[in-house]
Amino acid sequence: MKPKILTLGIIILFSLTIRLIFLNIIPVGINNDELHFVLNAKSIFYGFTNIEAKINPFKLAEISSLIFAPILGPLPNNLFTARLPYALIGSLSVVLVYLITLRLSKNSTLALISALVISLNPWSIYVSRTSFDPPIAVFFFLLTIYLLSLSKPKYLLLSIAPGLLAFHSYIATKVIFFPIIAISSFFLWQFNHQKNKLIYLIVVVSALLVTLNFILGLSNQPVGHRINEIQTPNSLEIRDQVNLERRQSLQVPIIMEMFTNKYTVYLKNFTQKYLYNFSTDILFLHGDPAFTGSLWQHGYFYYLDALLILFGLLYLYKTYPKILSLLSCLILLSPIPEAIRSDTIPSYVFHSSFQFPLLCIIIAAGILFLWQKFPYKLIQFSFLLLYLLSFINFVDIYFFKAPIYQPESFVFSHHLLAKYLQLETDKNKEIYVLSQEPELLFRSYLFYTNYYQKDKFESIKNIYAKATDNITFNHIHFINHHQYLPSGDNFTLIYNSIHFDFQKDNPTFYISNPADAGNIYTINRGSTCQNSILSTYPNNIRLKDLNLDKINENDFCQKYITIKP
Repeated sequence: MKPKILTLGIIILFSLTIRLIFLNIIPVGINNDELHFVLNAKSIFYGFTNIEAKINPFKLAEISSLIFAPILGPLPNNLFTARLPYALIGSLSVVLVYLITLRLSKNSTLALISALVISLNPWSIYVSRTSFDPPIAVFFFLLTIYLLSLSKPKYLLLSIAPGLLAFHSYIATKVIFFPIIAISSFFLWQFNHQKNKLIYLIVVVSALLVTLNFILGLSNQPVGHRINEIQTPNSLEIRDQVNLERRQSLQVPIIMEMFTNKYTVYLKNFTQKYLYNFSTDILFLHGDPAFTGSLWQHGYFYYLDALLILFGLLYLYKTYPKILSLLSCLILLSPIPEAIRSDTIPSYVFHSSFQFPLLCIIIAAGILFLWQKFPYKLIQFSFLLLYLLSFINFVDIYFFKAPIYQPESFVFSHHLLAKYLQLETDKNKEIYVLSQEPELLFRSYLFYTNYYQKDKFESIKNIYAKATDNITFNHIHFINHHQYLPSGDNFTLIYNSIHFDFQKDNPTFYISNPADAGNIYTINRGSTCQNSILSTYPNNIRLKDLNLDKINENDFCQKYITIKP
């Protein structure tokens, strides 16, 4: 047993390493949604409310900010600390996958391989290195399933607690919460020789009550609440699609009404989005089209995993049919949150998140099947080499390519702008930043400068008590309209190059996209970078240059600030 515990320890150590290494610089910035969770966690720690001081944290749609407030609250703001608890949760999920597999199969080898597979899995590594909340819900779902797999009543009753946390951790998985608990309870009740029937029933009823309470409260939600993203046959988008399809068809009333109505169109949309979840494009080739949910050059599994899933299904069918039935039912539930979502740009990486650790167990079964069917050292060595090369290829794409070809996935321009503003304010100049979303830039500035501390809580709260289209802070004015600009030109003007233009002014510098050198922000009359030799596009960026906290002004200017060709 000791060698197996040592092996598990090595897997966990590796899992932590790959999720923590370079976490202070990769991803290169922090997304607006991530900022929402991180800064709310700080504000909950400081004043038990969100950053706008308007919401009780128990009423937040997702409670990851509340859960991580004791961790993120006392820590300084930077990319490493913002993602540290999420990376730890990702590694703890590796442990839970091991425990669930071991408990259900009684096969320690299969359990260790399952832990290794998820520790290497591209989806798990990607989401564990972000501050998004889906992996938090996945962790609590896995913990719930593990407790339900145990035979003692106290553990079964204890499973209600992580189940509640799973429900409140992520809004998308709320719609499949009750089916997950009901199906898991049924299969695990059978697994435990149909004992403790009343306890399992209590767990299922509690899940039903939580779900019904949530549904009853939906009528009180405001129009802009995220639950309104759910698409129904009565949604405006469905009605518009029905009208369009009828206009573009020959007018045959009976056929038209039978096959083109809000129910058939809704069913077609649901089926397309549901099935696309299992496409090779999503799982193995490119991942999601969503800006923040994919590397675009790599799927959420390796190419080899496609074959291993087939082998795994065969192995489980022959060896552990009950495990296969449970995993299959839960995996088939996973795409439903995305399938009923109204947004036409899918984000399976988050909304179908529950399926990924379960598929890793099937992949592990495929590896074990391969090992048993082909006990030849040459074949096994070739397989290990191919899997290792697949992992190295992912590492190359994630750590060394994506920061340059896809920097705006995590709004690197906000990171660069915050650095420039920090340098410019040191020169005691008034600065006006013109953007369609000034409050987002203000949040980014608070985060990257580590200004948001406990002694600043009240002053930040007072800023949010006023309109956020004109925020004045530390000689910086975050504005959304020309009318807020003063007369004259004795100030630095920075504006979004896409949405605004000042033809009468001669732009001095630009903050450009490293991917294509497109200008994102234009800088007029800035003092910073005046004495640096600048290029016409960002170039020759090295790993150490991504650490904007430590880069000096001249290197920052030469790497990231550009001029006209």
